[in-house]
Amino acid sequence: MQEAFDRGDADSVTGERATFSGHVKDVISPWAFTIGGDEFSDVQPLLVVEKDLPAPDQDDLVRVTGTVHEFDFAEVQDDLNVDLAETLYEKFRGEPYLKAEDIDENISQ
Repeated sequence: MQEAFDRGDADSVTGERATFSGHVKDVISPWAFTIGGDEFSDVQPLLVVEKDLPAPDQDDLVRVTGTVHEFDFAEVQDDLNVDLAETLYEKFRGEPYLKAEDIDENISQ
Protein backbone atom coordinates (compact mmCIF):
# COMPACT_ATOMS: atom_id res chain seq x y z
CA MET A 1 0.00 0.00 0.00
CA GLN A 2 2.70 2.53 0.97
CA GLU A 3 4.55 1.56 -2.21
CA ALA A 4 1.61 2.88 -4.27
CA PHE A 5 2.10 6.29 -2.67
CA ASP A 6 5.85 6.14 -3.14
CA ARG A 7 5.29 5.42 -6.86
CA GLY A 8 2.82 8.29 -7.16
CA ASP A 9 -0.03 5.84 -7.82
CA ALA A 10 -2.17 6.60 -4.77
CA ASP A 11 -5.38 6.66 -6.84
CA SER A 12 -5.09 2.88 -7.19
CA VAL A 13 -5.72 2.40 -3.45
CA THR A 14 -8.61 4.85 -2.97
CA GLY A 15 -11.31 3.26 -0.85
CA GLU A 16 -8.94 0.78 0.76
CA ARG A 17 -8.01 0.54 4.44
CA ALA A 18 -4.31 1.23 4.92
CA THR A 19 -1.59 1.84 7.49
CA PHE A 20 1.22 4.33 6.92
CA SER A 21 4.19 5.25 9.08
CA GLY A 22 6.21 8.42 8.91
CA HIS A 23 7.24 11.62 10.57
CA VAL A 24 4.66 14.38 10.87
CA LYS A 25 5.76 17.00 8.36
CA ASP A 26 3.16 19.74 8.89
CA VAL A 27 0.35 20.18 11.39
CA ILE A 28 -2.29 22.03 9.33
CA SER A 29 -5.06 22.25 11.93
CA PRO A 30 -6.24 20.38 15.04
CA TRP A 31 -7.86 17.92 12.60
CA ALA A 32 -5.24 17.50 9.88
CA PHE A 33 -1.54 16.92 9.36
CA THR A 34 0.79 15.49 6.75
CA ILE A 35 3.26 12.63 7.03
CA GLY A 36 6.19 11.69 4.85
CA GLY A 37 7.55 13.45 1.82
CA ASP A 38 10.58 15.69 1.91
CA GLU A 39 12.52 18.07 -0.24
CA PHE A 40 14.98 15.32 -1.22
CA SER A 41 12.45 13.05 -2.95
CA ASP A 42 9.54 13.16 -5.36
CA VAL A 43 7.24 11.57 -2.77
CA GLN A 44 4.47 13.96 -1.79
CA PRO A 45 3.39 14.25 1.85
CA LEU A 46 0.20 12.35 2.67
CA LEU A 47 -2.63 14.35 4.19
CA VAL A 48 -4.15 12.71 7.26
CA VAL A 49 -7.53 13.92 8.56
CA GLU A 50 -8.84 12.84 11.94
CA LYS A 51 -11.90 13.82 13.90
CA ASP A 52 -11.72 12.65 17.49
CA LEU A 53 -8.09 11.56 17.86
CA PRO A 54 -5.35 13.56 19.56
CA ALA A 55 -3.28 15.33 16.92
CA PRO A 56 0.45 14.57 16.96
CA ASP A 57 3.14 17.24 16.99
CA GLN A 58 5.39 18.17 14.09
CA ASP A 59 8.28 15.70 13.61
CA ASP A 60 6.58 12.98 15.72
CA LEU A 61 7.00 9.48 14.31
CA VAL A 62 3.52 8.01 13.91
CA ARG A 63 1.70 4.98 12.51
CA VAL A 64 -1.69 5.93 11.12
CA THR A 65 -4.46 3.53 10.08
CA GLY A 66 -7.55 4.53 8.15
CA THR A 67 -9.24 4.58 4.76
CA VAL A 68 -7.86 6.29 1.67
CA HIS A 69 -10.24 8.82 0.06
CA GLU A 70 -10.02 11.51 -2.59
CA PHE A 71 -9.91 14.92 -0.93
CA ASP A 72 -13.02 17.03 -1.39
CA PHE A 73 -12.97 20.10 0.85
CA ALA A 74 -16.75 20.36 1.34
CA GLU A 75 -17.09 16.66 2.18
CA VAL A 76 -14.22 16.72 4.67
CA GLN A 77 -15.53 19.88 6.34
CA ASP A 78 -19.02 18.34 6.62
CA ASP A 79 -17.59 15.08 7.95
CA LEU A 80 -15.59 16.91 10.64
CA ASN A 81 -18.47 19.30 11.36
CA VAL A 82 -16.03 22.22 11.72
CA ASP A 83 -15.18 25.33 9.72
CA LEU A 84 -11.84 24.80 8.01
CA ALA A 85 -9.69 27.44 6.35
CA GLU A 86 -10.10 26.45 2.71
CA THR A 87 -6.84 28.12 1.64
CA LEU A 88 -4.86 25.69 3.84
CA TYR A 89 -6.30 22.72 1.94
CA GLU A 90 -6.31 23.95 -1.68
CA LYS A 91 -3.20 22.00 -2.66
CA PHE A 92 -4.85 18.73 -1.54
CA ARG A 93 -7.99 19.11 -3.70
CA GLY A 94 -8.53 15.89 -5.65
CA GLU A 95 -5.52 14.24 -4.02
CA PRO A 96 -5.66 11.09 -1.92
CA TYR A 97 -5.82 11.50 1.84
CA LEU A 98 -6.14 9.15 4.78
CA LYS A 99 -9.19 9.40 7.03
CA ALA A 100 -7.57 8.24 10.25
CA GLU A 101 -9.18 5.72 12.56
CA ASP A 102 -6.10 5.16 14.72
CA ILE A 103 -2.92 7.12 15.37
CA ASP A 104 -0.09 5.39 17.23
CA GLU A 105 2.75 7.57 18.47
CA ASN A 106 4.43 4.78 20.44
CA ILE A 107 6.53 3.34 17.63
CA SER A 108 10.26 3.21 17.10
CA GLN A 109 12.32 3.53 13.96
